[in-house]
Amino acid sequence: MLGPGRRPVDRSGPALDPQLGTALAAVEAGNRTCDAIASATGLPAVAAAAALARLELLGYLTCSSVGTYSRTLLRGPAR
Repeated sequence: MLGPGRRPVDRSGPALDPQLGTALAAVEAGNRTCDAIASATGLPAVAAAAALARLELLGYLTCSSVGTYSRTLLRGPAR
């Protein structure tokens, strides 16, 4: 519940191109490493790494110190 003068936090992120959407879906399906995501999506490893880095910069993912990715609370944009 929000108090007086408080607005709900907008957790909508920017639109994603198809390659980023594919990589994000792979993370959501339980793939946590760059190699696992490349394998699950069919993307070359360099393309998977670039997509993961972009998703992290956009706020959709976080990366642990051991190189595993996890989803943040950021949602895709409203359609």
